[in-house]
Amino acid sequence: MNVTIKDRNTYLSLKPSDTALYLRSRSWVEVEDVPGRASVWISVENGNDQVYEILLPLNPQFKDYAIRMSELVQTLSIAEDRSQLEIVKDICSTSADLIRVRAKSRTLADGSIQIDDGAAFVNNSRDMLMAAACSSVKPKPLYQGRRPGLVDSYMENVRLGQTEHGRYVVTLISKIPPALSTEHGLFDQEIEEPFGRQVTHTLIKSLSALKTAVDRAITKSSMSGFEEALEKGVSANLCDAVVGLGRLGDIDSIGIDVSYSPARPPQNVSVPRIEFFKDSVEIIEEASRYFKAISPLDDFQLLGHVTKLEDVTDVDSTRKVTISSLIDGKPRKLIVTTNDHNSFYHMARKAFDERLTIECVGDLRKDGKSFLLDNPRHFALVNDEQDNLTLFETTDKV
Repeated sequence: MNVTIKDRNTYLSLKPSDTALYLRSRSWVEVEDVPGRASVWISVENGNDQVYEILLPLNPQFKDYAIRMSELVQTLSIAEDRSQLEIVKDICSTSADLIRVRAKSRTLADGSIQIDDGAAFVNNSRDMLMAAACSSVKPKPLYQGRRPGLVDSYMENVRLGQTEHGRYVVTLISKIPPALSTEHGLFDQEIEEPFGRQVTHTLIKSLSALKTAVDRAITKSSMSGFEEALEKGVSANLCDAVVGLGRLGDIDSIGIDVSYSPARPPQNVSVPRIEFFKDSVEIIEEASRYFKAISPLDDFQLLGHVTKLEDVTDVDSTRKVTISSLIDGKPRKLIVTTNDHNSFYHMARKAFDERLTIECVGDLRKDGKSFLLDNPRHFALVNDEQDNLTLFETTDKV
């Protein structure tokens, strides 16, 4: 159905820069430019035969800006044999990657969803994208606590698009700067892609890896696929978001697909459409539990006694310090790997020789049946009898 847009504000919302990017991505050619006023574009078919010509106004302050934009959209609608609504929508999203999250169910055929499910659908879609953003900074099994500033800045610029009729689809709009080539193209391949595009790549890569791991778990009853997926950006946070989407109402499956911004076309990137069926939710939930179990616990508060100091004759070799402490309310032994040049080792030696309690903060992780403490800091020794506290802080890495 072709609809003619009459709303003046719709045309005023179209930006000259987005429109120019759209025209260029559709093989229109700029043939004339009056700086600050307008440019003329033509579409060409069959060699040099001119087919259509349009005028692109460059100053939104002109009184006839909306009229000229309406003429432009009308010409594009005729030239592309598409509705004006589709043309306007695509122009607005030219400089953005679009991530569509689709809920498939016979009960959603009218494009509506129960209100609480709808709110949860949006929240889980956001959490899924946020997990990909965190993995783009550094892949980890679990993200907790404060997020990197780069992730927060990115998420602040992500927009929520309109749903599509006939199904329930959440569209996440991730703005991407256009690709600008140098005069000789010498450095085009060396410049790092903008963070927003890195997030889009990570989202597709991690969801594809998660889908592969699920299929392997079904056929081989093995967690090996999830261990490999960790390196590709899969995390407990991503799993929780997919589980949250799959458990809503009468949803049969969740589909995710991406449309890359034509203003920055990707090089040699395949864009699969990924779908998770409801029967895979329990497997993904188990993967999330596994990732949480192996994830380091940042800023763990350690209070315990040194029970063993590894004796090594080579002064440059690392040493293991074994400390008895409570973890999850149970007595456990954990290991800190250090060397005798490190401040922590001297503090541990003093605690061991004088039977003092040692306090510190570190990142706790589990390796098989062993507990390991990385990056110990903020050391303190406590005399249990006199309750005297000696504090020694350091930024040394071990």
